[in-house]
Amino acid sequence: MVETILVTSSRALILACEEMGVDTDSMLQAVGVARGTIEDPDARLPAEQARALWAKAYELSGDPDLSLHAAERLPFGAYKVIDYMAQQAPTVGGGIGRISDYFPLINSAVRLPIEVGTHRVTFDVVCPDTPEMLTRPYSEYIFAAVILRTRIASGIDYPLEDSVFPPGFVPPALLWHETAPNADAWMVRIDLTSGGGSPLTILVPGAPPPTS
Repeated sequence: MVETILVTSSRALILACEEMGVDTDSMLQAVGVARGTIEDPDARLPAEQARALWAKAYELSGDPDLSLHAAERLPFGAYKVIDYMAQQAPTVGGGIGRISDYFPLINSAVRLPIEVGTHRVTFDVVCPDTPEMLTRPYSEYIFAAVILRTRIASGIDYPLEDSVFPPGFVPPALLWHETAPNADAWMVRIDLTSGGGSPLTILVPGAPPPTS
């Protein structure tokens, strides 16, 4: 069976390359991919052809962080149902879990095994049948895309660095953005009462939404 990949990641790659001034028409022609295929949100590429496209993009762009820049160019909603399922999850971990469950719809060869523990949620990127097909750029893209998409879906800017929270971790800064002009504060309720006691409720001042 020929493994295939949804063109969404390759379209993000093309956008990143175009912003750097790369001749993407020549790049697509070199690997035999039609522009119309890349622009079709439901199209799929054979895995080998997608790998060739990414390799050519790295060659022409000279950008060692191209996969991360591609993930940044990916608008929320580009993965349609999967983005919607992540947005409906009650927690960040739940969002990652839903992406893991439905990832075969994106890439028929790659899996994102997830482990939910008491204090952390971890996930990996594996290609069980043909591990040699899993390149470092594509792995970096997946990790970046999952982090960015769960941040958008949950509305919580959990840190991009040191985003594994073991027992005794330094509390991260969580940022909520409210676009309503009349909202100037948040009522935060912290409930750790499984062993008894009362929840903590505090009023915190708001900040204007980011400009970019």
